[in-house]
Amino acid sequence: MTPAVWFFTAAFIAGLVLAVFAMLRGVEKRTGDEIKRPLAGLNLPVFGMALIAFGAVGYLVSRYSGLGFPARVLIAAASGGAAYAGMTLLLAKWALRAPLEDPHELQELIQGHIAVVVQAIGATTPGRIEYTLNGHHHSVEARSLNGQPIPAGTEVVIDQQQGDVAQVEPWASVEPRL
Repeated sequence: MTPAVWFFTAAFIAGLVLAVFAMLRGVEKRTGDEIKRPLAGLNLPVFGMALIAFGAVGYLVSRYSGLGFPARVLIAAASGGAAYAGMTLLLAKWALRAPLEDPHELQELIQGHIAVVVQAIGATTPGRIEYTLNGHHHSVEARSLNGQPIPAGTEVVIDQQQGDVAQVEPWASVEPRL
């Protein structure tokens, strides 16, 4: 094999390694309840795809054409650039557009969480609770799950929260059931 074939084969393998590494590691970073997403054009899958295309096209042109090395590199670079652009577009329009917070995941985190009533909850009137979740302090309106009034200062368990209204019941009534 010629040095050009080795060069393009190495680029192809490097692209595969980047792609597999990105597949196993992912591209999003999660810190607590915050998800950080990379820019669509600056991440490992995009660079991996560009190297795969560059290496594959360069290899094929080197093996099956009589073009000089600069022409082969130019054709391979154009293919890598096209793959880079296509992958960036794919990620920007499809993969990285999903919501940053999964409402079902958030609902599962909140359900069963302990909070404190800071404004009394009446039988038919809402009150207010406060709680800390993943290092963030929350203060939301709350209603009694069983329709009984709950005085301020009572520890409650959040059954569910829809928007900024939580359904709660006193911890003292939940604890015996456990």
